[in-house]
Amino acid sequence: MNRSKSLAIALALQLLALVSLSQTWFDISMIADGSAVELGAFDGASAYPAAASLSLLNLAALSIVAISTSRTRRIALAILAISSLGALLAVLPMALNKDISALDGQLDRLTGIANTHGLQSIDIASSIFVVLWALCTLVSFAFSIWMMRLSENWSNQDRAATSQQQSSTSAAKSASKRPKDPIELWDDQRH
Repeated sequence: MNRSKSLAIALALQLLALVSLSQTWFDISMIADGSAVELGAFDGASAYPAAASLSLLNLAALSIVAISTSRTRRIALAILAISSLGALLAVLPMALNKDISALDGQLDRLTGIANTHGLQSIDIASSIFVVLWALCTLVSFAFSIWMMRLSENWSNQDRAATSQQQSSTSAAKSASKRPKDPIELWDDQRH
């Protein structure tokens, strides 16, 4: 697989993860006077701010992979793999346990009472976007590891393309700069 196809797949995975992170992950409601009152719907980026930061880091690493040479590209791919795995290990257990502690301030404002003191009967419904984000992040991790292996061939392809470009450019320059008369030939040999 060549560099552009690999980057397109990796970018699609990262964008799908970022889109699923910005969708509603949790619908939170509470029981008040025997009826359910919806407090709000919260996205993954609000519930887990670290996931959003790591997702942006992944996009930055992919940008570096797209424009860099072999050594820098490997470092950026390693950062991509580590941050994908780190996001998965940090966020997924909390999301599966419905740990919404990052939303305490927002819930305090919505309920008008302290979340830790009086809010006991809270119902948290998860959406499918939690699973979609986890799958995209896991596949992104695996794909970045695979891209590390593939990137060894990219440098050879890049060198071949660059050398072909340089040889065609130098051939065109030499053809256009050929001396046409004996005086130009003599001047060209002097330099």
